[in-house]
Amino acid sequence: MRAAVLTLIAASVVMFVLTVDVFAQAPAPSYPMRFQSAAVKLRECELAVSDWRRQALLSGILLGAIAVFGGATAVIQGLQKPWTKTATVVLGAIVSTVTVVNTAAMDGDFKTLNRRANGGKRLVVTAGDWLQGKDSVTTDDDRDLILQEVEKRITAFWQLSTDQQQPQSAGQSGSLFEPVAYAATPAAIEQRSPACGCLQAYDPSPQFVYFCGTGTGKSLTEAKAAATSRALTEANNALRDNVKQTSQSGSDSAFNAYVRRVASEADSCARPGRGQYESAVLLRVARALASPEAQTAFVPAARPIPSRVPVAVGQRTVAASAPPSSAVSIPVRANNSRDGDFVFNFRVDRAGARRTLVLSEIQVREDGTVGPTSWTFTVLVNGASAATVEETAYNDERRPPVYTSTKPIVVTLTGDAIVEVRGYRR
Repeated sequence: MRAAVLTLIAASVVMFVLTVDVFAQAPAPSYPMRFQSAAVKLRECELAVSDWRRQALLSGILLGAIAVFGGATAVIQGLQKPWTKTATVVLGAIVSTVTVVNTAAMDGDFKTLNRRANGGKRLVVTAGDWLQGKDSVTTDDDRDLILQEVEKRITAFWQLSTDQQQPQSAGQSGSLFEPVAYAATPAAIEQRSPACGCLQAYDPSPQFVYFCGTGTGKSLTEAKAAATSRALTEANNALRDNVKQTSQSGSDSAFNAYVRRVASEADSCARPGRGQYESAVLLRVARALASPEAQTAFVPAARPIPSRVPVAVGQRTVAASAPPSSAVSIPVRANNSRDGDFVFNFRVDRAGARRTLVLSEIQVREDGTVGPTSWTFTVLVNGASAATVEETAYNDERRPPVYTSTKPIVVTLTGDAIVEVRGYRR
């Protein structure tokens, strides 16, 4: 008997181990299954939009009935007839009944339901556009990007039903061919805005200013990153030009950081192009934060050039004919290279007629002392201070000895520009 019990226990343990092993080795859902699940969730959103449309229609009818019966009650009350009192009571009862039905049976009033339906419809359409590209991508990163974009829109869709936010076209994003970019100015924002790349024309909210950027890449991820970078550049340039008309402007890097803080993604799309992918990103900035007053308050003024003598200096002329994405390297050295020797690597960027120089990295050949050394660099364009690389401890023993700025460094170029970098060692 004891042997039988031990045998039964051993068998149970073996079955338990095998069961756990089977579950542990269960394969993750395949991408076709994940895309199918996303399509199902999107279909649920489409059904919800239809229900909101139906409820909005019924709510509108009931609202019209309340208005008609209420007006009729007011008219009858002014008549001196024997049946006036009875008719008034009947119409009052009808108005009360219709009001109760409208409140109890509907998820909201006509205006709320109609707003949900319109906002939800756009989210469903843009999510469907992203999902249609699943068969044209070849990498897992691009497939994950598509699923993330669909997820953002479905999340925003169901937030509409709780009125946690105003119905907008896309989720937020933190986040890059010759660009097609524009900024919706305050005068033009009142009109229907044109299409933004693969995004269709949209009705902008008067509470926001919009900036569009397009880009291409070998993958969806690369294309969207390029489009986001173009849109941020447009926003940076527009806000900087706006504030320069009324007050002293901040540095390019300060404006760039400000735009990244206040801008959010209103919508985006992607599609396969000729041998590569195309993407468009629409950013929005609250009009209150795009005003010169807000920028004066929240964008630090450009720092003056330090009065002390720079230890290391480098200079190069960037020709007006320099093509977009071309590399520009500026050696920044002290008289004795052992006191400081750096290479600033920039790239030329272009948005329409405006050219900018973007700092990519700083290569350290000699930091100037034993161990890490703190340096501050100022970038000048044609003799005027344009940006400051904040104080950083550099170490030439770091592998690789390459640093990137904690804040984006972007300066504007005009014609054949003389770009100078001055280094100050603490």
